[in-house]
Amino acid sequence: MPKVVPGYKEEARKRILEAAFGLFWKKGFWATKMDDIAHELGISKGAIYTYFKDKKDLFTQATQHYRQEFESDMTHRMKKSEGQDIFEILFYLFTEYLKFGFILPFELMNLAVNDEEIKLFLVEDGKDDREYFIKYLTGIQNEGKIRNNIDIYEMADLIITLFYGLYMSMFLSEDIERAKRIWDNAVEKYK
Repeated sequence: MPKVVPGYKEEARKRILEAAFGLFWKKGFWATKMDDIAHELGISKGAIYTYFKDKKDLFTQATQHYRQEFESDMTHRMKKSEGQDIFEILFYLFTEYLKFGFILPFELMNLAVNDEEIKLFLVEDGKDDREYFIKYLTGIQNEGKIRNNIDIYEMADLIITLFYGLYMSMFLSEDIERAKRIWDNAVEKYK
C-alpha cells in the first residue's frame, strides 16, 4: 500500500474547509451542496465524506477553522498596528467582515428559530466571540493601551453588540459613514 505524504491529509482537510466556508458564505447553508464543494475543489464528493460525516459537520468545522484564521489575522493586525487607536482598528476589522456578504449569517439566524442544533452552534459561537475579545482587551489593557478603569467585560459586550447591530444596519442601508458615526459615538466613553 502506498504511503501518504506527511501532512497531506491535514492539507486536504484544510482545503475542503476553506472551499466549503467560501461557498457557505456566498451561497448560504441550504443552497450549498456537497457537489458544489467537490466541484470547486475538483474532487469527488466521497472524498469530502472521508473527512466529514455530513454537511452540518463540515459547516461546523469550516466555521471553527475560519474563526481560528480570523482570530490569528486579527491578533496579527493588532500587533502590526502599534500606536493606532484600538477602536479604529476594530472598526476596520468590522468593515473587512462585511466583505463576506450577508446571506449566511441571516440564514443561520432564521434556521436557528426551528433548529436547536444550529441555535446551540450560534450561542457557542457568540460565547467564543466574547471570550476572544475579553482575552484580547485584557491583554492590551495590561500593556497600557487602554485605561485601567475600563470594564473589559462591558467593552467586549459593546463591541460584539456593535458588530451585530451595525452588520444589520449595513445590510439595510449600506451607509458606511453612518455606521462609522454610530461606532464612534458608542465607543467614545472608552477612549
